[in-house]
Amino acid sequence: MKIGDRVALEERVELFHKTYEIGHEFTIVSSDDIRGFDLKDDDGNMLCETRGTKMRSIQEWRDKQINKILK
Repeated sequence: MKIGDRVALEERVELFHKTYEIGHEFTIVSSDDIRGFDLKDDDGNMLCETRGTKMRSIQEWRDKQINKILK
């Protein structure tokens, strides 16, 4: 995954002021080798330093689903 990719959470993330449910979508806005990705959702909310957070690339997931259908 790289900056600009869309991702979806594969686990629930609870912060002080907000809870993001499984499937919540973000765009990767920056990356750090130690801290992980910084994410921004469509409402402008940020989820930073997501190194241990489970997420999937929406593009990769979609491509796999299309390939399953076409086989």
